[in-house]
Amino acid sequence: MASEGRTSLAVALAFALLATTAVGLAAADPPDEPDHGVNETTFPALWSGDVDGNVSSGGDGDNDTVAMRQLANGTDVPFNAPPADVETWNDGEIDEFPSTNRSVSIRPMGADPESGRFVRDAHATIFAVQPSTRARLSGSSQPLYVDSDGTVLGTVDYRIELPEDDTSGSRQVYWSLEEHRFDETRLLVDGDEAAMGGGSHTPEFRFEDLDDGAHTLTLEANVSVRVEEHVRTEREVCEEEGNETTCETEVSHDYTYHDESIVVSDQIDVEVYDFDVSGRRAEYPDGDTAIAITSDEPWLGHSLPDGNVTGTWRFYSTRDPGWDALVYSTENGSSRAHSPLHPLQVNAFPLEMGASASQPDATVVATGGDSYDPPALPENVNLDVPSESYTGSETLVTRVSGDVSSIQARGLVRGVGTSVDVEDLDRVEVHRSNLTLSVLNESGNTATVRVTLRDEATGAPINTAGRDGYVVLEGERVNTTENGTATVTLDRPGAIVSARYEPGNWWNDAPGYEGDSQTITVGGPSLQVIATLFRFAIPVALFLLAVYLIDRITRWRIWPPWRGL
Repeated sequence: MASEGRTSLAVALAFALLATTAVGLAAADPPDEPDHGVNETTFPALWSGDVDGNVSSGGDGDNDTVAMRQLANGTDVPFNAPPADVETWNDGEIDEFPSTNRSVSIRPMGADPESGRFVRDAHATIFAVQPSTRARLSGSSQPLYVDSDGTVLGTVDYRIELPEDDTSGSRQVYWSLEEHRFDETRLLVDGDEAAMGGGSHTPEFRFEDLDDGAHTLTLEANVSVRVEEHVRTEREVCEEEGNETTCETEVSHDYTYHDESIVVSDQIDVEVYDFDVSGRRAEYPDGDTAIAITSDEPWLGHSLPDGNVTGTWRFYSTRDPGWDALVYSTENGSSRAHSPLHPLQVNAFPLEMGASASQPDATVVATGGDSYDPPALPENVNLDVPSESYTGSETLVTRVSGDVSSIQARGLVRGVGTSVDVEDLDRVEVHRSNLTLSVLNESGNTATVRVTLRDEATGAPINTAGRDGYVVLEGERVNTTENGTATVTLDRPGAIVSARYEPGNWWNDAPGYEGDSQTITVGGPSLQVIATLFRFAIPVALFLLAVYLIDRITRWRIWPPWRGL
């Protein structure tokens, strides 16, 4: 079984066959090589959203790494679980923020700086919140899910600009910087202080035990400066002594201190992702186990003994385009340069192919949940989303050969999950059903048919009118009553009349049932005999044809079958 978070190469290759490769260079190239301890095979797949270029020759590395590099350079690659390497990458990238001095402020091009009299181009910018997943549920609903415990990474910077000294005339003004600093940096949750730190260009804060629901995380910093204004005043003082006037210059010094403090901040709306599950289990008559698991939130799926069940959701990783360039501001103006930092964000999206099971003897029987309009993925993210409304698979129903003792339900945010003991789930019995048809009477143009539906194990009648499910008789839905029967008059029936039982979902009704069907002939004894002969003649004819073809191909001389009798 592939480890969680690793990309399914088989699924990715299928995407590659469907993708159209765009040739060209991305406007902001992602890094060429893995760094910060990121898995070298996973690394090329982390950059969805970049313009796909010519497929490279692959370079160095093992076969999987080369294949993934070629694949990711030609299309975008989905993940089966939130990739842990995104957090590893961001933890390393934040340390690449350039060092500065008081004359230069560095900020991402997406930041909105603040300026005062002395403090200029100050900013606090959230770099990443992790673990987190941007869930692209629909065009209008795309919450940023976070764990109740997590980390906020940020960057803070500013520069100091003093007025020019005025050294002309008798009144001269000199400016000097006494001190400048971050008084503090802090993390606010819904306006309340959750954590505080000292002055750092790259603060990191932990938040813990957030309540379920929506919150606003705010990174805030106080930038303080103390400036000395020195005014030097020259005044000529003259004295008269007799007929002589003596003048001399008196110099006075006046010192004034100016304190300025600016608060800069950046905020992001998040939603704590804390899902819970409930469910039922069933054992089919043939010994198969079935489990139906329902969550109150969109969720990923659950584990099986030898594989996983995955619902609607898959994942991709993209860089934040607001960090594609850094703005360097000085007293002479601003300039831009390619950013050495590329923060990544995990995104969840609905995959067009829907739910699937990776365990060979497991089958996804059904999915159910809220209906969403399909989201439009960001530009240059080339992944297959549903073209029409889709079901978010809040309920996953899986049938497995053999026993399942426990499962691990997995959420859309990395590390968020819950363990489920299957024995603790409500048990639902699934019985075989028995459907029979009988002809009550016939006329020239009509036939009255009775449908009888019973529990094969107990003989109890099955009332489809009182539960989910129905009988299909000659293409029309029919409900049985409390005694398990339905009587229907058919106009101009054919020689053969068929019916089948489509049982409701066992996880909604107890007991559950397996379907059954029957076909009968109508139209009088002669027609029934002909229909019966015709029904048996077709498989016999097909068998004889197969024997004839095998004899012609192999020259075994077994044709005709009655040879040697």
